[in-house]
Amino acid sequence: MMKTPFLLVSCTLAAALLPGSVNAQNPAQIRPTPGQTPPAPGQQTTVVPTGLSASGGSIVNGVYTNSIYGFSLHIPAGWAVIPPQAAKIPQAGSSQPESEKQRMQVVLIMTENAPLKKSYQRKGLQIVSMQLAAPADSAAADGYIAYSQRMAKEKGMEIEYKGSPEKVTINDQQFTKVNLEETTEGSVQHIEQYVTTRGRALLQFFLISPDTTGLPTLEPIMQSLQFKMPAAKKPGPRKPAKAQK
Repeated sequence: MMKTPFLLVSCTLAAALLPGSVNAQNPAQIRPTPGQTPPAPGQQTTVVPTGLSASGGSIVNGVYTNSIYGFSLHIPAGWAVIPPQAAKIPQAGSSQPESEKQRMQVVLIMTENAPLKKSYQRKGLQIVSMQLAAPADSAAADGYIAYSQRMAKEKGMEIEYKGSPEKVTINDQQFTKVNLEETTEGSVQHIEQYVTTRGRALLQFFLISPDTTGLPTLEPIMQSLQFKMPAAKKPGPRKPAKAQK
């Protein structure tokens, strides 16, 4: 079973990947699982559950769309979704209250399809959501990064935050961004964490690279991120004016 470095306090709080099934008509969801050799021409491939549908996701023509959280982004060519049975997620957050764990959801884990590389040697994308008690603004994103940083230190996790968080705006959506490094099996992973809120959902996007030069090549993923604007409320019927006496 492949061990997926599952980042940060925010990710290790998630209990597990969600079950789901793939659409056999969608080739983008049936790519070989990372760690497997791509099938030879004419060889039948095995369809494996990816968990995409359970978290509102789908992939069509290289674009990932999430119907629950209302966003889409472009994924790099050749990347594969990591299905539940192919990823082992550390439970470093096992001391987290059960009620808080249940509010976490793994939305997406993708990695470059490089069978000869170990999991922590691959570039990747991870998206995690957490349901909030009430609608929140950008202050919630700032607070969550501060909380994650504090908890990582208290738990002695091999995570180092680099510099201070900064505000960035991507296609009219505001994020709080921070850079960090995580040591996995003696190797350092370089990470950009983007946190934003949508209604009662706090969304975290992680770009992961085994080297610093790889991070800039992943930024087009975030730059392609588009959120749907909330539907405008239709004006109600006008009340007839009262006749003046």
